[in-house]
Amino acid sequence: MHRQIPRKATASTPAQSKEINQLQSRLSSHFGTKVSVKSDGKKGDIRIPFLSVEDLNRILDILKL
Repeated sequence: MHRQIPRKATASTPAQSKEINQLQSRLSSHFGTKVSVKSDGKKGDIRIPFLSVEDLNRILDILKL
């Protein structure tokens, strides 16, 4: 008898994908640049790209760093 191992929740799961897409949209609006959010349901990454040192400083100002 085989035990089924539950699959990890991923961004391709409809509910997770909708949540991730909404979060990406909110963060992109907040930072004024494209933001990438990836999650496996337990952990993940948030990436905020920048195009120049000035853009990095603008993002850091938003983060209050």
